[in-house]
Amino acid sequence: MLGILAASYFEHKEANISNYVRFSIIGTLFFDVITGLVVGPAFFHQPFLAALSGQIPFTLFHLVGNVAFAVTLSPVIHHLLIKKRKPSSAAALIDTFNPKVI
Repeated sequence: MLGILAASYFEHKEANISNYVRFSIIGTLFFDVITGLVVGPAFFHQPFLAALSGQIPFTLFHLVGNVAFAVTLSPVIHHLLIKKRKPSSAAALIDTFNPKVI
């Protein structure tokens, strides 16, 4: 679900550090609400106030870690996966999608 949210968020947003940070905050809050405030009380019969009081410090640490990741590693990962490479000379000689019959 978080991957689908990320794809829809970055479909119309530029891949830059501020958008990475914004999505890391949105994604962390979404994930922590679902896993901490819904799953605990629903499946383990945990009182909601106990789940909330335990979730707040966890979410703060989770936010700090995810924002740090968004600032430092997300631009590097994006650059490594998305950067445009020049086609090699061998690829220019053979075009598999448009073969020419001699």
